[in-house]
Amino acid sequence: MTESSARRSRTSLVSVIVPTRDRAEYLDQSLASLAVQVCEAALEFIVVDNASTDQTSAVVERWRAKDPRFRPIHEERLGKSRAMNAGAASARGSLLLFTDDDVVAEPEWAETIRRFFTDGPEDAAIVGGPIVPVADDLLPWPSWVAPAALADLGALEWGPVERSLGTYEHLWGANLALPSDAFVRFGPWDETIGRRGDDRGMDEDVEYQERIRAAGGTVWFCPGARVFHRVSRLDVTPRRVLTTSFSRGRNEFWRTRKLGVPATVEEGEQRGLSASFGAWSRRTLALRRRVRRDRVEAARVAAFSAGWAMERAIDGLDLGAGKRFVRTVAWSSSRAILRLTPSATARGEKQSA
Repeated sequence: MTESSARRSRTSLVSVIVPTRDRAEYLDQSLASLAVQVCEAALEFIVVDNASTDQTSAVVERWRAKDPRFRPIHEERLGKSRAMNAGAASARGSLLLFTDDDVVAEPEWAETIRRFFTDGPEDAAIVGGPIVPVADDLLPWPSWVAPAALADLGALEWGPVERSLGTYEHLWGANLALPSDAFVRFGPWDETIGRRGDDRGMDEDVEYQERIRAAGGTVWFCPGARVFHRVSRLDVTPRRVLTTSFSRGRNEFWRTRKLGVPATVEEGEQRGLSASFGAWSRRTLALRRRVRRDRVEAARVAAFSAGWAMERAIDGLDLGAGKRFVRTVAWSSSRAILRLTPSATARGEKQSA
């Protein structure tokens, strides 16, 4: 058997694992997107009901009745990590794909990942693709949401080409895959972390990738393996967008600081702390007068730059009263600006203070 045919044989059956709890209203469309997957390998869909109390069981049973590739199992111990481990233990495939119950996958999602492991880099231990936020009703976003703002609504995007991800670059659990033998090698998901019922825990996906890296494996990004993640319209407001952008700016400073490479500020310039917060304030006041796409974008970029400038200023100070003072003033200012930001609902696009 040639190396190529050996790799193909390892992906002759693909297991898609969907942990779910109390999202029956989303789950039906998520499973519908799996049912129409176009894949050269055989597929099985393992839906792990994690102690749901709604109509989840009925939804899964309907799909099992009309498509034998759907296989329901139950994990009564609360925890997404436990549900994913139960799904992996039940899987018969040589390739494990993990996704979520509020995700809609593109029709060639599974095949794109299968081809990656068949023809792609030998050193790839785990791979994932883009996650694009969409409104929960799957209709277009309101007019004030620009494509660039999706970065602050939960988008995951690491560029247009396949590549190995570096330090501080991670995939997310809604779009992850690895061979079953790699899952055995690296071990199960850590059941002490991650979401558990209504407790919105996180980082089980980050911990798993760091474990793989520590063992010498690599994490890869595959831009063609795209899924859409549903976000409630009622939660999408200018205030939420700017809050996330400010946090991203802070995180970007420390990511690039630790990597020792120049940080990229979205405005293309590095302003001082006072100037950055002044620009953010002015653009927020303009946005307050009218919620419009160009104004949201200007305020969003300013919020990112302010977050970056805040961390740069704090990092440049010695420990002591001066550092604590700058941190306190900056945090108070950011909270004040965010309180001024409209917290309109996306559905009506109405502004409220």
